[in-house]
Amino acid sequence: MELKAEQINGLIHTYMEEALEAEEDERIMAGPVESKEHHDFIMQGFESAEIEIKDSLMGSDYKYIEPIIDNEILKPNNIEADKDSYEYKKLCREFTKAQIPFIKLQMQRERGEYSEVDIEKIVSPQGQVLAPSGPTIGSLIDKWFEENTRAKLWKPRTHKQYTGHFTVMMQILGEDTPVDSIDHSKVRHIKDSLLKLPAGMNRKTIFKGKTIPEILEINKDEGVETLNVNTINGYIITLGAFFKWCVGNGYMTTNYADGAKIKVSNKKRPDEIRKAFTPEHLEKLFNAPEYTEDQFKESYQFWLPVLGLYTGARINELSQLRLDDIKEIDGIPCLVLQEDSQNKELSIKNTASMRKVPLHAFVAKELNFMGHVQAMRDKGETMGRYGKRYSVQVLYNNAVLKLDYSVDLEHLKASKWTE
Repeated sequence: MELKAEQINGLIHTYMEEALEAEEDERIMAGPVESKEHHDFIMQGFESAEIEIKDSLMGSDYKYIEPIIDNEILKPNNIEADKDSYEYKKLCREFTKAQIPFIKLQMQRERGEYSEVDIEKIVSPQGQVLAPSGPTIGSLIDKWFEENTRAKLWKPRTHKQYTGHFTVMMQILGEDTPVDSIDHSKVRHIKDSLLKLPAGMNRKTIFKGKTIPEILEINKDEGVETLNVNTINGYIITLGAFFKWCVGNGYMTTNYADGAKIKVSNKKRPDEIRKAFTPEHLEKLFNAPEYTEDQFKESYQFWLPVLGLYTGARINELSQLRLDDIKEIDGIPCLVLQEDSQNKELSIKNTASMRKVPLHAFVAKELNFMGHVQAMRDKGETMGRYGKRYSVQVLYNNAVLKLDYSVDLEHLKASKWTE
């Protein structure tokens, strides 16, 4: 009997049904699973098989499938087929496609999930291979956001960043994508799309009001510079955080974003290295007319460069200082760089950056910074690289007092902001 196109789905259906029954018989006879490591090994085998199946589909390469087709499907049914015929090639491809939901179903059973085990969830005798079902990515992202927002685990900027990232990635992947269909190939698709996405697309007129697929298509002709590697890795990190939550809550077994980040060389190009200010640079900065002629209109304009010079603190840390963060500790004037528990918009880069920074006597006393701070307190105003392990006294004696930039700043004492 020759293979006919109308036989294909029925043959696949019969094979899958028998294969699932055989798998279940093996579980019955196998007894208890030896260990969690053994279970993980089995699941990893399924995941590896799934990757190989998808690679076969991408390359239309069925050499590993053909022995099963020949010996376990065609031969038992006394069917002959020309391997160059359309019918044979279609059988190979449809069988390969059916392997993906079949593996998903096997993984569900391995986890003890038997809610949807009907073989017709994979392929019907008369119809097409059916897609995986389950919670969608969009619905789970909403749950993830709700959970973390309610627990107050995210700062506003984190929430904003994640929202922006998923607004883009869901247009690439599709919010209705079932979570149990996620695999390495879909993560690769996201990364490949991000690599082609133009930088600053929201600010460019040609991309205004366009969807991500439309923007990708437009940029094929426009050739606008694309996102840099660090930005793309930021998206992957966000995706990985979400997948980690999915794994922890039983929606996924594998975080497919693990290892997906683009590797970046630790060696920076000469133009990427942050160069230190030379004494000549500092002379030019602090001898500018704004300083020599006392032209600053706001006190922060005067003080931020000075504080940056003498503390090594980041500009954003200094910019969010409040009067309460400037105090004497053990008799030494200090800046206390810390997160404001009442205002999550005020934050520092990381926990290691939460520190007490002693002020040099030239800043605190000779430039009268502490006097300026007290004057601000009297008016009722507010102000909106040292290790934590050392005491203020040790830092002051062994680091701060030894600062010497070989730059004459005596003229700063005449500023109105030092009064």
